[in-house]
Amino acid sequence: MKNVRQLFFSTLAIAVAGFLVSCGEDDSVTAEIPSVTVTATLGDETTTLSNGGDVTAGESVIFTINGTAPGGFNTLFITGSGTITLNRNDLNLDAGATETGAIVLDPIATSADNAGASALYNFVVVDELDQKSDTLKFSFNIVSPDVETYTMVLLGAQGNAAEGFYNAQDNIRYSYAEARDASTVTSSPVDFAYYWGATNNSTIAAIDDGTLNTVYDAVSLPIEGIFGTRNATRFVTTDLTATQFDGVANNTMLETEAVFEVGGESRATGLEEGDVLAFQFAEARGSGFGLIKIASVDDTNGTGTITIEVKVAGE
Repeated sequence: MKNVRQLFFSTLAIAVAGFLVSCGEDDSVTAEIPSVTVTATLGDETTTLSNGGDVTAGESVIFTINGTAPGGFNTLFITGSGTITLNRNDLNLDAGATETGAIVLDPIATSADNAGASALYNFVVVDELDQKSDTLKFSFNIVSPDVETYTMVLLGAQGNAAEGFYNAQDNIRYSYAEARDASTVTSSPVDFAYYWGATNNSTIAAIDDGTLNTVYDAVSLPIEGIFGTRNATRFVTTDLTATQFDGVANNTMLETEAVFEVGGESRATGLEEGDVLAFQFAEARGSGFGLIKIASVDDTNGTGTITIEVKVAGE
């Protein structure tokens, strides 16, 4: 399973050239203490992020800073401690102004490696009289994307007219002919299929599985040599209960629960209601993980169906 990569915390100070307030030789000049406010939006620039809120890994954060310095701006300090730090040295303050207006920082990127971590930034304005504003603290938590959940997916066996081939990334079912035509010599969106075997009964198999080919060949629907690409999806039977499957809510939980043995198997057999499988997409499909819960099996001879629920990593 992927471990969250821990990055060294660092501190960054960004100095911004300000302007001088004309005050002659009078050392007694005073002014109000400067102040600073900060708003944050996500990368779409329309969704406001609350202080202490959650950011889905992969989204970016944009800070907009407003400050008031009646004594004249000298410096804006931004310090960041966390897995992400700001990296900009020019905020383009307008010289001669005592208020910044909206200073918009470059987007702060997050990634899947940051999931489970947090970031904290401190903002301080210093004026020409060396007066400092109160420190404004802004933090956010980086969380995994929610999983994609596909419920009540009905797949037909080799002798059933219902679509028995499945694209688990996009929740698309295919008939044999549709799966065949979609599987070109360069790629295929088909991840697995359902069949009923005489010995192992209810089975979900990768498209490159030899037994799947034998079963479909027996009903004059050959796969090997006909499908241009046969994805090597791999399966592992888990000890997860149906309730535990239902509780998997985000990518981190999914990858934790999809404990995968090296290689896996090209098929999972003897499936019954309540069973939970982990699977890994073929390399050409991104090698990501998913979970399958068997909702019901209505088949005894290869003319029935299986109903499944599927969870895959969200984006």
